Amino acid sequence: VPGTRPEFTLLKDHYRVDVNAVPPSLNENTWRLRVSGLVERPRELTIDEIRRHEPINQFVTLCCISNPVGGDLISTTRWTGVSLQRLLPDMGLLPRATHLRIRSADGFYEVVSLDSIKSDEHVMLTYAWDGLPLRVRHGFPLRIYIPDLYGMKQPKWIESIEAIDRSE
Repeated sequence: VPGTRPEFTLLKDHYRVDVNAVPPSLNENTWRLRVSGLVERPRELTIDEIRRHEPINQFVTLCCISNPVGGDLISTTRWTGVSLQRLLPDMGLLPRATHLRIRSADGFYEVVSLDSIKSDEHVMLTYAWDGLPLRVRHGFPLRIYIPDLYGMKQPKWIESIEAIDRSE
């Protein structure tokens, strides 16, 4: 219908808003997801280890907080990744951990409560869109999807997850 956006967004057309002019460039072969903080033992996961977990696929509509009514800063794409809920047992979290601080290669981070993760299997670490690895400009090799939050609250280029005992 004229004046409406397509139901499904092609990857080349997916909106992007970042604070940096140039996105971080991470090497898939040397990249590691560091898990630390209130854990039994710190560890590092490769992207291949993350991809070995049972994947989930979901259609996600992501919107920028700056999107005006009828604006183009909104896109719908099929996201593939692993439910963060399913990864929690492998992280060896200590009982006093209540939140995860998820940090990006560009220094941005977001804190997510474990209660939110435990209550929603759709919170996911995403590594592919439409069956293809994430593009660098959209968070390669790993980004998070947190339902019902604007894009600005969802780190891309994730490098670490730190278990902590408070929100920030």
